[in-house]
Amino acid sequence: MTTDRDQPADPFDQSNLCRSFSERSPLPMVAVEGPNHVIRYANPDFAKLAQTTTVDFLGHRFIDVVPELAGNDCMSALARVLRTGSPEFLLEPEHHLHSPKSWSYVMWAILGTSGVPSGVMIQLADATEAAALRRKSTAMIEALLLSAIQQHELIDTIRQGELDRRELETQMFQAKKLESLGVLAEGIAHDLNNTLTPVLGFAELAADGLPTDSIAVPMLDAVRANVRRATKLVQQIMAYSGKGRYVIGPVDLSRLVEEMTDMLREIVSRKIDLRYALASPLPLVEADATHLRQVIINLVTNAFEAIGEAEGTISVRTGVLPAGQRTYETPNDAVAPLVFMEVADSGLGIPADIIDKIFDPFFTTKFTGRGLGLAVVQGIARAHRGSIQVRSSPGEGSSFCLLLPSSTTLLS
Repeated sequence: MTTDRDQPADPFDQSNLCRSFSERSPLPMVAVEGPNHVIRYANPDFAKLAQTTTVDFLGHRFIDVVPELAGNDCMSALARVLRTGSPEFLLEPEHHLHSPKSWSYVMWAILGTSGVPSGVMIQLADATEAAALRRKSTAMIEALLLSAIQQHELIDTIRQGELDRRELETQMFQAKKLESLGVLAEGIAHDLNNTLTPVLGFAELAADGLPTDSIAVPMLDAVRANVRRATKLVQQIMAYSGKGRYVIGPVDLSRLVEEMTDMLREIVSRKIDLRYALASPLPLVEADATHLRQVIINLVTNAFEAIGEAEGTISVRTGVLPAGQRTYETPNDAVAPLVFMEVADSGLGIPADIIDKIFDPFFTTKFTGRGLGLAVVQGIARAHRGSIQVRSSPGEGSSFCLLLPSSTTLLS
């Protein structure tokens, strides 16, 4: 004969155990049974949390009592606890049973008679205020991070603006300096020219009035030679200031370089390999051919002096720099493609501490130099609405590039 004592105990009949456990806990508690999670027990604290009575829950599915839970992970967590027997914890999922609230859940399995989970005990807590505080804290942290990022961006913008301002001030100072030097050079050249012209004229008149065997004739010849050299120097100063005489016409830079081949080979020694890479056909430039020849001579001479007595290579290259390309810094008002002529050498390069000074008039590192070669080149480039750019690395040689605005025609 089987007695009640011999029957396996039903855990959900142990209401006293559920009550005693929930009484020891000040938090809302619910016990559900089976895969449908039917409520078999709920304490008064849960009824208060759900704003109803405990009797309304018993025998109903947990999802029917709190239907909003279907929208979060609560039901999935219940199924996992019932399947695995492992406890689960959910932090502040939101629901709208009566008003937007956040509950937190702790779930653990209720073992059946065979030791297999047959239900789940759920302990709840109202975490609405904590969730609101967490959201506010998160929003505040995000706002602070965004503010910090914006402050850094503002600081970077201010720093870059300051660098740009200093760069602009440097460029303006350089432009003013060159302008002042140009005005000074123009005035000096004008006065020298007015002084040299009568000297040359008087020397020629005196020589013509003397016998050819007079001891004064060689002296007058020396005077005339020195006056002509001084006149050439005046012309260079005028070219630097942009006030030289210019006869403008269409010029093909490639053809101009080719025509000067013999002259250029006389400038460089036989140890120097003079190479050409001349584009053809090449857009014409509106320029003074004589002054462009002076530019070519000065740049090739400068390249030869950079190589010195060693063997080396001088390359002369022409071509078109398409609009928008920035192989070299182009003039600010450049719209049409630019024609370029580049003279590159295999010399020792230009030291970084003097590269910003090489176009200054009368600046030279050569013992016998006057420091006008590159200054004249820059003056001629400016007079033609172009620019002269330099790139150099110590030990790797230098390259000078003349950039001139092109016309739209090609020389056939």
